[in-house]
Amino acid sequence: MEILVALTIFATTIFILIERRDFGLEANHYAVNLLKAQTIVDEVLADYRLHPFSEEPIPIKKDYSPFEVEVSVAQESVNILPEEWRVEIDPDLEEDEKKKRIILRVTVDVGFGTFRDDKPIHHHKISTLIRHIEIDKEEEE
Repeated sequence: MEILVALTIFATTIFILIERRDFGLEANHYAVNLLKAQTIVDEVLADYRLHPFSEEPIPIKKDYSPFEVEVSVAQESVNILPEEWRVEIDPDLEEDEKKKRIILRVTVDVGFGTFRDDKPIHHHKISTLIRHIEIDKEEEE
C-alpha cells in the first residue's frame, strides 16, 4: 500500500512539473512572437515614414509568413495636433500646397500563434498618426 501511495505522489509531481514546463515554454514562445510582431509593425511604419507617395496612400504588401499582417491606411482629419506635428502655415502658401500636408492614420494588425479556423489566436495591433507631405510626380522621378 505504501508503494502505491508513493507512486501516486511521484506520478502527480511529475505530471505537475511537465505541465509547468509546457506553460513556461508556451509563455516564452508567445513573448518571442510578440517581439517579432512588434518588429514587423516597426518595419511597416518605417516604410510609410520613409517612402513618400504621389496620389493615394496604398497599404504596403509584403509576405511576413507565418505572421498574418493587415495594414490599413486612411487620411485623417485631426483638429488638435501635438506641438511638434504642427506645420506653420505661410500666408503666401498656395492652397494646393496646404492640401499636400496631410496626416495618415496607419493601423497595423499582426496575427500570430496557432491558427484555429484559419485565424490566428493572438493579435498585436498598433494604430498611429504619421504626418506626410505628398510629393509631385516630377519630384518622384
